Amino acid sequence: MQLAEADSPAVRRVPVPVVEHPAGGYDLIAVFVRAHQADAVLESLAGLEADVLFALNWAAGPEPLGAVIGRERVLLSFPTAAGTMDGDVVRYRPASWQFVIFPAVPVYCRCTPAEAEPPFSNPVSSPIRTPSGSPSAAAT
Repeated sequence: MQLAEADSPAVRRVPVPVVEHPAGGYDLIAVFVRAHQADAVLESLAGLEADVLFALNWAAGPEPLGAVIGRERVLLSFPTAAGTMDGDVVRYRPASWQFVIFPAVPVYCRCTPAEAEPPFSNPVSSPIRTPSGSPSAAAT
């Protein structure tokens, strides 16, 4: 893959192995496709044991993906940079709205019990419950 920032003339090559039909031996598989391409990728992931990180603009939530590969294996992320193809070069445009502000002095924090040992085995870690008469309530 060849990358360049915006209109910069500097182009760098980054080796990216593409595996169209993965066979076992992976802990994590990262999938970078457009949302309309996800169905085609799911077929090749259905029989694997690895967790799958989907980096795409996907408003449907994890349910359609989990129905094919297993709910417990789906990890969703959202890419924050955009790019365009310029021949065989990907020209990326960093997100200008995402500002990182570093503190002027070191900040020291201590983890809460939930952060120290996150309750990943519990699908809902919040004690907040929707009242059963509410229209947004769903049976689980």
